[in-house]
Amino acid sequence: MRSPSPFGALWGANALSNLADGLVFVTMPLVAAGLTDDPRGVAGLATTYALVRLLVALPAGVYVDRLDRRTLIVVANALRGVAVLGLAVAIQSGVASLAVLYAVMAVVGVLESAADGAAVAVLPSIVPGDRLDRANARITGTQLVADEFVGPPLGGILFALAAAVPVYAT
Repeated sequence: MRSPSPFGALWGANALSNLADGLVFVTMPLVAAGLTDDPRGVAGLATTYALVRLLVALPAGVYVDRLDRRTLIVVANALRGVAVLGLAVAIQSGVASLAVLYAVMAVVGVLESAADGAAVAVLPSIVPGDRLDRANARITGTQLVADEFVGPPLGGILFALAAAVPVYAT
């Protein structure tokens, strides 16, 4: 059996991590709605995520340029997994709170900025120059489709089964 190319491994890992982001992004407000009747508390999750991504994008780029990008991708995705797994355990055990949801949403936003930026930045070192445009389009397109079009509906379906299922699925 042939092992995947470096680009194939990056592409697959990036697709899975962005699918997980889509699951989390739709699931968090649903969990929050079960914790509070205040719509501001629920809407604040999306606002927190957007603000974190906006405020962290440029500083994250500095680290992406200075650190080993492959290591950064692995560490950022592993830490995202740990944060979301901790949330799943909190939901399952009944100790989840809005503060926990906000903290996890902020952590996921920071780490997603780092991992997604590093995934695009590492491409020139693993893809020949004549295929760089195509590889960049695949990575960016896959990030968009997994994060925005596949993950959220799948998260909603899994949430209908049980609140912690989409979080464990990530």
